[in-house]
Amino acid sequence: MPRVWVGILGITAADAPSPGLIVARALRRQRDLPVHLVALATHPMAQMVHAIHEVDEVIQVPPPHQAPADFLGALRGKVRRERAAVLFPGLPADVAALVRLQGGLRSAGVTALLPHPASLPFPSVAGLDRRVRRPRSRVVYPAMAQSAVQATWKYPVIVRGPEGSATPAGTPAELESALRMSWTGGGPAMIQETVTGVEVRVAALGGPRGKVVSVVAARPMGRTENGAIWTAVTTTDPTVLG
Repeated sequence: MPRVWVGILGITAADAPSPGLIVARALRRQRDLPVHLVALATHPMAQMVHAIHEVDEVIQVPPPHQAPADFLGALRGKVRRERAAVLFPGLPADVAALVRLQGGLRSAGVTALLPHPASLPFPSVAGLDRRVRRPRSRVVYPAMAQSAVQATWKYPVIVRGPEGSATPAGTPAELESALRMSWTGGGPAMIQETVTGVEVRVAALGGPRGKVVSVVAARPMGRTENGAIWTAVTTTDPTVLG
């Protein structure tokens, strides 16, 4: 049986669980299909050392959300001699970027399990604007750093990175530093107003017809140094779950 080339994004050394690493380990342990596992690093500073023993190869590729044409070109160069090639997105930012590249991936001979482009952005977001107050936020790329720092913000703010990090910033200088740290992950950062009160994280599983299958709500109890949630307790509070 010919081997399958498997490219995996989202292998990160951040404190948040690494979805790409989970995929790599699962594929490494199965014995039904021969695979060649490739960790795709999207930034030269990405911490990929821990992936060496889980994959067959580690290569650097341009970030799909910043340089989509270069990303596709890099993939074509790697898979042109492969009988079969599969791409696994690791982080939510990867999914959003790759959804728009499905045609290019197919032409490059790469298969990827991705949602339909019409599902992004999620259609329910517009309705949420009228029912749920959301903090002021802004997605920032490196070229926008100066204007983002100079913008009028009510400090402190939270800088959210593409790998799940959440760094507080209380001054313009701290904001600039937090942005630089977030960009080392290879993706855009989000500046978000700080929300006071009790934080509740909600994870929902949607069915094929748009209905909610299951919902879990949790209150964060502890965080790591980069802001990722480490411990939490679930809640059945009806004011949260409705």
